[in-house]
Amino acid sequence: MTSLLFLSYMSIDLPYQISLEFSRTLLYFVYTSLKDTIKAITFSNFSSRKEKIH
Repeated sequence: MTSLLFLSYMSIDLPYQISLEFSRTLLYFVYTSLKDTIKAITFSNFSSRKEKIH
């Protein structure tokens, strides 16, 4: 009886665990791509500003 309860709990917990892992990976991917985009934008802004000064 206990093993059956454990198995049913695991089967419920498994999709949750997978979705948690997936969302964490997705968040990390979004964060890194955003960071790269921001870095590129600030770099291009800095370059154009530097060109305007000269």
